[in-house]
Amino acid sequence: GLDAYLPVGSRDVTVLHLDLTHPGPLGIGGVVCDSLRLRLRDAARRPLAPALYLDLVRVMDGDIAIGTVVAPADLDGAVTVPLIGFTLTALETTTLAVVIDLKESAPTGSFEALIDVTGIYARDLNLGTPVAISPAVPGALPVSSGVTTLIVPSETLLVEFTSQMPPVLAAQSDPFAAAEIALSNPADSDGGDIIVAELRVRSPADGSSQILGAVVSEVWAVRNGEIWAQITGLAPTDSVASLVPSEPLAIVAGGTVDLTIELVVRQNATAGALRVGVGAADIAAAQPISGIPVAVEAVPGKTLPLWSEAGNLASADLAASYANFPNPFAAGREVTTFVYSLRTGAEVSLRLLTPYGETVATLLEGVSRSAGLHQDDTWTGHNGNGVAVRNGVYLAELVVRFDDGEQQRVIRKVAVVR
Repeated sequence: GLDAYLPVGSRDVTVLHLDLTHPGPLGIGGVVCDSLRLRLRDAARRPLAPALYLDLVRVMDGDIAIGTVVAPADLDGAVTVPLIGFTLTALETTTLAVVIDLKESAPTGSFEALIDVTGIYARDLNLGTPVAISPAVPGALPVSSGVTTLIVPSETLLVEFTSQMPPVLAAQSDPFAAAEIALSNPADSDGGDIIVAELRVRSPADGSSQILGAVVSEVWAVRNGEIWAQITGLAPTDSVASLVPSEPLAIVAGGTVDLTIELVVRQNATAGALRVGVGAADIAAAQPISGIPVAVEAVPGKTLPLWSEAGNLASADLAASYANFPNPFAAGREVTTFVYSLRTGAEVSLRLLTPYGETVATLLEGVSRSAGLHQDDTWTGHNGNGVAVRNGVYLAELVVRFDDGEQQRVIRKVAVVR
């Protein structure tokens, strides 16, 4: 039977197979089948006009077309297809296929094609008299395609790209989010699905970024917390990561699917900035049944390709890695994030001071932190009383007592603007 949904404009759709048998006995004359009458109707059994739905009807005997009607003009719910030279000898069985091309202008809604006992006209080869048609088993006639729903095929996939790239990167085995990609099918509710079978993530070729593979060893596309597709073992010279899932992504009409692009920084990553993004050719999107590609476009107001912000590969050294972003920032209206790398686990204290050493706010006091890169500690620009501080330069004092007993103190300037 047909799939539950069928896009209008579909070509070479096999709607049904018909097994015809000459019951014999041996020695009796052959049977000529002169025509088949294909009926169209909706789920309520109301007739549908072939002239409104069909561009072409073909009856196939294997690879040979033995009957063709182009642009049927019939309006009464059925189309008759004359057959050329189709004869069955005694005890012979042949399977015929009925194939249609749907008009691109065909109405949407339920659709069924069938051939009943009155839709097969056959006669005796020698006498020319009509022969009786009967089902091989009870209920075998009519032969039906099953009811499908005709839909308008979706033609455009919209892409929205939101950078999640952290300002500082560090070599680590755990993946981190670099971008969110929203894929939307803007078709109306009677439109078809869009299938995404491949997604390529790349670094720009304009020199504004390191080559993807020079910084990253793995790229993941995650949907609802589950890996949709991933690639591991990127070569340092790879500027593109091709993500091919085991199961293509289906986006229904009016629906949106969100993917998170996650990266794993390689241990011997080349220092420098990294940006990632996607272009129109990087998303393999198509109509599911016909396989016809759909246009890939950015959401209104944006233009493909779309890129993330830059992430800078940090040193594993505490002093070299210590930074805050943005700097300067607007106290009370923005948040600045502190970044630092710990070579081992440690107890961490982080205070904001005036240039004269007076405490403005304490963000951390002897808090345990694991080894690795940290960029979760933030300051809103408020002092210990909850009041936004004045414009000026403040000192961010980071004191780290490592698990091996070593202690380090580093300071950086934080500029506040209103």
